[in-house]
Amino acid sequence: MFLRDEHQPAARRHAKAGMTLVEVTCCVVIVGVMMVAALNTVGAAARSRHATGGLQQGGALARQIMAEVTQAFYSEPDDAEVMGPEPGEAQASGSRSAFDDADDYHGLNDSPPRGPDGAVLAGYEGWRRQVTVEYVSLANPSGAASATPTGLKRVAVTVTSPTGRKTTLIALRSPWSRYDQLPGLITTYITAAQVDIQIGTGNTSRASAGANLLNQIP
Repeated sequence: MFLRDEHQPAARRHAKAGMTLVEVTCCVVIVGVMMVAALNTVGAAARSRHATGGLQQGGALARQIMAEVTQAFYSEPDDAEVMGPEPGEAQASGSRSAFDDADDYHGLNDSPPRGPDGAVLAGYEGWRRQVTVEYVSLANPSGAASATPTGLKRVAVTVTSPTGRKTTLIALRSPWSRYDQLPGLITTYITAAQVDIQIGTGNTSRASAGANLLNQIP
């Protein structure tokens, strides 16, 4: 026969109903592991978003300067052609308004990036744009550069972000482009357009891009 003590001390009953030190330690460990995992996930998402934004900005900056290069004449229309700006075309202000053929952009090293008028593009501190224009073989445009004219130029634009991420855009330019076909009458054409977009005040919310207007509109 078993007797049940109906008069156990209240402290003993409460001790049995509570959590032991081992249980508390296990809960702390589990919560800590979950918090670390959650913070790692949030951090990875933020880094991915930042990297994606930088990649988009780099591509937009590359397209903007490439639109300028490819709408210019294939070769110098007025003077003897040299690879790079002809005498008097390069301006101390950084303006590219005097550039009139594709290889004038050869050697361009823009940091921070500037617009065609030489004005610094706001929000791109620490960015760099570099342009290389080379003669390449018609039979092998991706091969080594040629020291003599070949009838084809390869334009390479490299944009480097403040973190060192590089975006490269490559185009080919021939003397048979629409931009080298002079109109029969004196007129003015819009051959390229540049767009600057700013949302809010942060640098990552700004984009500059350009495009060629192949259907030249007078």
